[in-house]
Amino acid sequence: MSQRTSRSINSRRLMTLVLLFPIVATLTGCTSLADVPSTQGAVLPCTSLPTSHEPVDSHLLLECLGGGPQVDLRSIRGPAVVNVWGSWCAECVAEIPIFTSFYQTKDPTVTLFGIDTAEVSQLDGVNFVLTRGITWPQLSDPNSLSKSVVGNGVPVTLFISSDGTISGIKYGPIKTIVELVELTKRYLNK
Repeated sequence: MSQRTSRSINSRRLMTLVLLFPIVATLTGCTSLADVPSTQGAVLPCTSLPTSHEPVDSHLLLECLGGGPQVDLRSIRGPAVVNVWGSWCAECVAEIPIFTSFYQTKDPTVTLFGIDTAEVSQLDGVNFVLTRGITWPQLSDPNSLSKSVVGNGVPVTLFISSDGTISGIKYGPIKTIVELVELTKRYLNK
């Protein structure tokens, strides 16, 4: 075997090791991944979302990330907290653990759901849900139809009252669980 062939084989072996190391380290627990949740997310149907069951504004029909019938955003009835996000948004990524904690401890009469907006591919949203431990329903808004309600930019958190009106909007990231709980109390009395 020539010296050149030997170097080429060694280079390929080194490249394989470099590419495989993070995967092996993660699978064997040899690395710390503090920002990865301990629970697997789930892409859920949106049949549990409380709606008036009558389309209110057909230009705001959004697909459910988990499949099933479209949901008219204006037909949602609360009390509900709505997290509008995109997998490409760093602030959205940072606030997901707060929403996870909120979901686990919230008043059971409050519905939590998300709206994934402006994704290049719906698979990006699905992968985000699965890898971030999100276990509540998500609507998909690839064409940013919801911006007529929430404006431009994410993250945005909406608070929807029982009659379907938006009782509060928080623009920008939720920074703590205390902040989210206080906003929920203020806007939904929950």
